[in-house]
Amino acid sequence: MGYLVLLEQIGEAVHGASGPVDQGGIPRALAHFGPTGLQDAWVDALVALRNALAHDYGLVAMNRNAARRHVFRLTGEGPLVRLPDSRWDRDWRAHPERDATYVKVLAVADLVERVIVSVGNAWWSCDLDTDLSGGRDELAARFTFAMLG
Repeated sequence: MGYLVLLEQIGEAVHGASGPVDQGGIPRALAHFGPTGLQDAWVDALVALRNALAHDYGLVAMNRNAARRHVFRLTGEGPLVRLPDSRWDRDWRAHPERDATYVKVLAVADLVERVIVSVGNAWWSCDLDTDLSGGRDELAARFTFAMLG
């Protein structure tokens, strides 16, 4: 969950110099700093997983939006996200296991670490901006930390 929350914070706090996109959070972070070619359905699944973990403390996203409705299974194999052939319809008597969305945990970590490197590169090349109402002062106050000792 920590990696997904960090990804969301990046998307809420900063964007590339090309300007913000309409979306916030995870979709915005991936649009600006993620690899090209990520499927929109995968991004929706990552948002749904973050919400399931953070709000429901579990692996089920009961969202009204079908694109973000999932029964998740975390795995160590396969692609970043493997979507089911049919979407779970929120019926517990049905086959939530057959309709599960699989997310490769280490691939999520790798993705977020790539985003962090991309944000750092944008910072050093002066291609990083924020649209927080308090501007760079708010960004520094809310999201900068130092390791002491």
